[in-house]
Amino acid sequence: MSTCDSLVFQGQTLTESGSYPFTIRNAAGCDSVIILNLSINSNQQISSVSSCNPYRWDVDGQNYTQSGRYQKTFTNSLGCDSIHILDFKRLPSYLINEKAEVCGPFFWNVTNTLLDQSGQYSHPLQTIEGCDSLLNLELIIHPHFIKTDTIISQTDYNWPVNNTNYSVSGNYEEQYSSEFGCDSIHRLILIIKNEQGIYYPNVLIPGGISGGFTIFDNLTPSLPSPRSPFTIAGAASFGKSTISLPMIRPSVGMGASKTNMSYQECIHGMRN
Repeated sequence: MSTCDSLVFQGQTLTESGSYPFTIRNAAGCDSVIILNLSINSNQQISSVSSCNPYRWDVDGQNYTQSGRYQKTFTNSLGCDSIHILDFKRLPSYLINEKAEVCGPFFWNVTNTLLDQSGQYSHPLQTIEGCDSLLNLELIIHPHFIKTDTIISQTDYNWPVNNTNYSVSGNYEEQYSSEFGCDSIHRLILIIKNEQGIYYPNVLIPGGISGGFTIFDNLTPSLPSPRSPFTIAGAASFGKSTISLPMIRPSVGMGASKTNMSYQECIHGMRN
């Protein structure tokens, strides 16, 4: 006997093909055995698939990207339904994006790597089911600065960084945080060269100067032309009571300086 789906015989529902014995009692009260050969012509096929990637089912040629139970029903040559079932499990793979903003080199524990430049970094991973995954890192390293100002001044200097007046040469620094919270240092190298006036009596004599002073012209020692000393009263007669000299510095042992200065005779003058 054949059927497409199932057969109810002697109160039993038969859903699979096969031979089934049944014992029945005839009118004379004797038992008889009947063998039922059953053929179920409809069929059902179940496929269970797990995949990291989309799965193409050959039954219908479709690609399946999400987990689920899918069914297709066809009619076979005997006119019975043929049912195909796909139990599909899509195993997860991951695309993970991370972002880090730091003030210095960044230790990425995923790769045990010290990164010292901003940029995009990627590292492949694999899940416990063997599915490929990808971890992306966007790294931004904000700089911390070391700035240096070198100032040469002839007077006290006000440093705008901390609005402080300095009257002594030296090295100074201020620590501060950048707009991204990174510690930075601003340094000041200050050199103060005070201009000094030297007042002298009759240090100039005809043919040279006294041993306490040396005259420089563009950093080269030089002597003026011989001049005759004269008094302030005499200077009035010549119309000249002051002179402008080239750079003068004290001799060795008197704190020599090569800064250009102008000096004025205060007590006595001299004439050409």
